[in-house]
Amino acid sequence: MKKILALLATSRIANVPSVVSNVFTGMMLGVLLHENTPQNFSITLPTILVACCLYVAGNFLNDWHDVEWDRMHRPERAIPSALFPRWSYLLVSLVLFSAAGAIALSLSKTVFLVALGIIVLVVAYTLLHKKTTASIWLMGACRAGLYLLGWAAMDERFRNLDLHNYGWAWWSHLLLFAEILFFPMTGLCCYIAGISLLARFESRPDAPANVKMMATILLLSPCLTHSCFWVSSAVTHGEIPWFLFATLPFFLWTMVAIRKTMPLPRKVSHLLAGIALVDSVFLFGYIALADSLLLNPAVYLIPILALVAALLLQKIAPAT
Repeated sequence: MKKILALLATSRIANVPSVVSNVFTGMMLGVLLHENTPQNFSITLPTILVACCLYVAGNFLNDWHDVEWDRMHRPERAIPSALFPRWSYLLVSLVLFSAAGAIALSLSKTVFLVALGIIVLVVAYTLLHKKTTASIWLMGACRAGLYLLGWAAMDERFRNLDLHNYGWAWWSHLLLFAEILFFPMTGLCCYIAGISLLARFESRPDAPANVKMMATILLLSPCLTHSCFWVSSAVTHGEIPWFLFATLPFFLWTMVAIRKTMPLPRKVSHLLAGIALVDSVFLFGYIALADSLLLNPAVYLIPILALVAALLLQKIAPAT
């Protein structure tokens, strides 16, 4: 049982529900420009599996790389406590990365290239995160890539990447989607960077005031980036109250986590659970469009279910 709990802790199992929510939200972004839905389980489940494999592989790689630091600061972890040999963690990481790549390639060339890009970012973060604060943006980019992964799996028009055979209509469609995707990806990247910034001070009593201020700005950025797409629709249809409600769960959860007096590691854990609520700002705003009501209502519950699952799993294994 001790080894199982150690593996769950290494996997950061409590953060996996938010990974599922992120990639699913990426699929919803794809629905905006494509008459298709993620109710096709032949696409949805393998894509989620790719995302989960990438995430868990990154965690194993990180613990393999940081073993000397963990021996001094986190001796309870699996490798420093001699529960598992160090080489086994590298092996698990390589197997999971390979599995993610194989599944992604079976879906499409586009999904494979996005997965490969995420792997590059994960490796770069692993090598640099103890050396520079700027690595928080690499961590944020890894998560933001899950939106791109979900979209790549959903939109059939970009599966083969035979660029020579596409005309202006194809390129204009790609440009339009890039504009839509840019803001949510930026918001998720900023939120993760904010958490990572605070997490760098977990071993201290508290973070400096200027760090907390910068982290707060980054953490609240999804209120704008994930809702900007719905602003024009809300103004046109007089739905501002619903638009504001769409941001409320995320805003309240984040502010409570930031302002409530609690140890910094616990604060970071609450913010990690709240990653799914970043997605809720976009998905709840979806309801403001009449056509979106045709989607399965269960779609809108995914961020809330992911939040609850994350909090329950944090009781089993730590999120950091």
